[in-house]
Amino acid sequence: SLAGGRTLLVADRWSVVAVGGWDFGAVTGAARGEESELVVHRLSAGIEGRYHVFPQLFGFGRLSPGALRVSATLTDSVAGLTLHAGGEEGAWLPAADATLGGAVQLYGVTRADSRRARLWALVEGGYGWSGSTELRFRPLAADESSDAAPRRMATLDLGELALRGGTVRLAVAGSF
Repeated sequence: SLAGGRTLLVADRWSVVAVGGWDFGAVTGAARGEESELVVHRLSAGIEGRYHVFPQLFGFGRLSPGALRVSATLTDSVAGLTLHAGGEEGAWLPAADATLGGAVQLYGVTRADSRRARLWALVEGGYGWSGSTELRFRPLAADESSDAAPRRMATLDLGELALRGGTVRLAVAGSF
C-alpha cells in the first residue's frame, strides 16, 4: 500500500485531511488442478476526520471511494492456452472503504505545528466494499489465432468474485 494525505482544515483538536491511496495484491494458486493468478489494484481518494487527543496521538474516521482493477488468469495445460477473466486488461469495479482508527507518534518533534519529519504507527479497521465481476475464463482472440489448428474452447465459469468484507490495517507512516 502507498498512501498520502494533505491537511485541509484545522479547528482546535479537529482536523480534516484529503487522502489518496493505492493498494496492490497478487496471489497464485490452483483452480481445477491448473495454475491460476489473481492480481488486484485498488485506487482510492477520500476524506479523513481526525481528533487529536494530544499532538502525538489521534483517532480518525475515513471514507474513501475508489476503483478496483481485477485481473485473473488460468493456465489450461491441455489446450496450451492462458485463459483470462475480464479480458487482458482486467475488469474495473467501483469500490469504497469506511474505517476507524488511531495513530501514535513513535519518533520526531512533539509540537503539532512543526514541519520536521515524524514517524507514526497506525491501526485501522472497518469495511471494504467493491462491485463484483464474473470469473468467466476464455482465451484472448490473439491466443486462439496463434496456431493454424482451430481450437474451440468453451468459457469456463467459476462464478462471481466480490472483494468485500471486514478490513484491518497496521501501518507505519511518515509525516512532515
